[in-house]
Amino acid sequence: DLQGHHLQVIALQLELAEKMMGRDPEAAVEQVRAARTSVDEARRGTRDLAARFRGVPLPDELANAADLLRAAGLTVDLLVDSEAGGAPADVLGPVVRESTTNVLKHGGGGSASLSLARHEGAWVLTVENDARGAASPVGDGAGLSGIADRVGTVGGTMDATRLGDRFRLTVHVPEGVTA
Repeated sequence: DLQGHHLQVIALQLELAEKMMGRDPEAAVEQVRAARTSVDEARRGTRDLAARFRGVPLPDELANAADLLRAAGLTVDLLVDSEAGGAPADVLGPVVRESTTNVLKHGGGGSASLSLARHEGAWVLTVENDARGAASPVGDGAGLSGIADRVGTVGGTMDATRLGDRFRLTVHVPEGVTA
């Protein structure tokens, strides 16, 4: 919505500038300057929005995910290390959001578990849920590829595995990293 509004304003300003070029070049230049200002406002708004997403502490992000899954009717187990506030929220927060979306879209709808623990110098995030169609292969959609890319850039790893009628996503991210 934020970007859509800004793009619409910029498009109108540039359209007006184009129409004014022949009749009133000075007014056209003013519209181009106004469009440039609108672009700067759009950039600021996008940065502010991104900062708010990054600003959510990881324990809160996990609690919100568990609440969302419970609201969708799932039984949810949530285990969060007492020092999880020190985990890299800028890396793992988007992973929590993407994996929660995947549970809702692709899960069987009965149960899920989320855990975050420190183990051997890494933060380990595990999201597990019941899975539809136990015979279907683990997907290689944009969501899992995006998670692998995100954690890979900081030296982390991702493993997605089907265990009978369960699906498990495990992410390891070294302690002390940031995006």
